Amino acid sequence: MAGTRQREKDKLPIILEAAKVIFASNGFHNSQIAKIAKQAGIAEGTIYLYVRSKEELMIRLFEQQVGSFITVLQEQLRSMEDARDQIACIIHQHLSRLEEDPELARVIQFELRQPNPTIRDGIAPVLRSYFQVIEQTILLGQEQGHFDPTLSPKLARQLIFGGINEVATSWVFSQKAYALRAQGEPLLRMIFRGITK
Repeated sequence: MAGTRQREKDKLPIILEAAKVIFASNGFHNSQIAKIAKQAGIAEGTIYLYVRSKEELMIRLFEQQVGSFITVLQEQLRSMEDARDQIACIIHQHLSRLEEDPELARVIQFELRQPNPTIRDGIAPVLRSYFQVIEQTILLGQEQGHFDPTLSPKLARQLIFGGINEVATSWVFSQKAYALRAQGEPLLRMIFRGITK
């Protein structure tokens, strides 16, 4: 019995990868669980062993992809003492992650921007975790004397995340006609001009 449960559990990464592909190519509203099951090479009913709806599947996908990104990012930031290096790392890693996975980029930049309260509420905890990472870095930079101490860390985070988000969205719209990570350096320079003491 335990072996059966383990085999079933092992299908979740396959399901989430298939969901990413289908959501990216068809859009959330035009994606059916049946299409995702076919992409994953499993029976449609198997998906319902893990999630109750397409909305929950989108939430799980976001939790997996963004959650793992945050974990890796936090590990990298712990090895850096200077908050300026940490901000540079956040921008570079965010843009690089999306450039390496265009399907994920399309899902995050387009398909998650919808007025669906279930999805919006479902992804909020992970998104808040990412915001906290950025805000803590701003606070560290203020303590180190690098960033303007009169700035609200929340407002500075909105500037940084908003800049990254807009650059990534423009890249997806352009159909990847240029290197996304190459936009990180000029974006970083503009951000530092705004928040540096």
